[in-house]
Order: sequence, then C-alpha cells, then structure tokens
Amino acid sequence: PLGRAVGNAVEIREAVATLRGDGPADLTELAVASAAHLVALCDGAAPAEARSRVEDALGNGGALAVYERWVRAQGGDPDEDALPRAAVVRELNASRDGAVVRLGALAVGMASVHLGAGRVVKDEEIDHAVGIVCRAKRGDRVTTGDVLAEVHARDDASAEDALAELEAAYELADEAPPTGGVILETLA
Repeated sequence: PLGRAVGNAVEIREAVATLRGDGPADLTELAVASAAHLVALCDGAAPAEARSRVEDALGNGGALAVYERWVRAQGGDPDEDALPRAAVVRELNASRDGAVVRLGALAVGMASVHLGAGRVVKDEEIDHAVGIVCRAKRGDRVTTGDVLAEVHARDDASAEDALAELEAAYELADEAPPTGGVILETLA
C-alpha cells in the first residue's frame, strides 16, 4: 500500500501529517513529485524550481493552510480531533525477527473492507472511523514483538478477523528485499 493508512479517518490523519512534513516517505515522494509536475505544467516552471516550490509549501506550512482553507470552505472542521476514532485499536506484532519481504496490498485492502472502511456493493454504509495502519512495510527490518500494523475496528470480533487477514498479508524473511523507487515512469 502507498503510505501506511487504509481507511477514511486514518488516511486523512496521514494526509495531514504529510502536509506537515511528517508523512511516510513513499507517500511524500509521490505527492511532491506529482505536485511538482503539475506546477511545471501549469506555471511553466523548470522541474527543479517546481519541486523547490512544492517542498517550500510543505516546509513553511503553506500546504497545510490551503488544506484547512479548503475544508472550511466546504463547511468542515479541519481539526484532526473532529475525525471519528474507532472504538477498538489492536496491534499485529511480528512473530519473529526479520525483514518484511511482502505486504499484500489486496489483502490489506480487503481486510479494511471487511472492517467497514470500504464497500463490497454500492449501497453498503462506510464506517469512517475504521481502518488499518501498516507500521512496517516491505523492506523494513523488525524484531519479535514489533508492531507490524494497527487495526482500528468498531468491535473486538471485527478487529480479530482483520488481524488474521493482516497476518496472512505479511511475509517476513531473514534478508530484506531490494528497494526501488516509488515512481517507475512519468508519462506526459
């Protein structure tokens, strides 16, 4: 998964952290590269200048201020405390020392759907408080007991089910896999 969060409120918290300059490296890199590309296309700025402008907006609080202004303009409250919180938060811990060699994005996504963060059919209601936060991702080294992921659930039963799904989504091995960049190619 891109970033660490899957689910409405947990994703918004992660987006706000990214706007503050504290987001996950992969999400931050993609967001900065995408925004810089748009600045270059819209303003005719050179790629390095466009990237610098985007990084400055993150560093000086300008990006966060724009987010807050957008939310208020739509009648919302940009304060993170206004976001719903799940009644139950459980952790998935590493069963051994090693490195995360696989984290199945589809399995994580389906676990979040089963929590109520997404829909199987169009008319299903979404629970905005529930979701998953992947604390360890592909390439991360962990020791026994480290938190791999957090499940934010409405009740104990759905939390336990999601933990089982998440455990199957993680594969640990002795050696870390090779790392690669977030962006494979830019089209346009």
